[in-house]
Amino acid sequence: MKKPRVKIKDWRIVPMHGAGDYYRLEGHTLDHPRLSNARDMATSYLIKVDFVASEAETRNTIYELVGDNDVPDENKKHWEELVDA
Repeated sequence: MKKPRVKIKDWRIVPMHGAGDYYRLEGHTLDHPRLSNARDMATSYLIKVDFVASEAETRNTIYELVGDNDVPDENKKHWEELVDA
């Protein structure tokens, strides 16, 4: 099954409380197949983050990261390694 692609703006990567070393995205989705333009939406846990491609992936969805949200370059590598571990 092909994963839907959804744009997310005003995003941030946050830990999932009570879920060990898992992280998720929070932000505002654009063109989500079920949520349309949601506010204050949280994803399921992240399985991959790729800042070069401006994408983050969960089990069911690929999110296109709109804007870089001022993530410093040194933090981008940290998040990619942490999520992909």
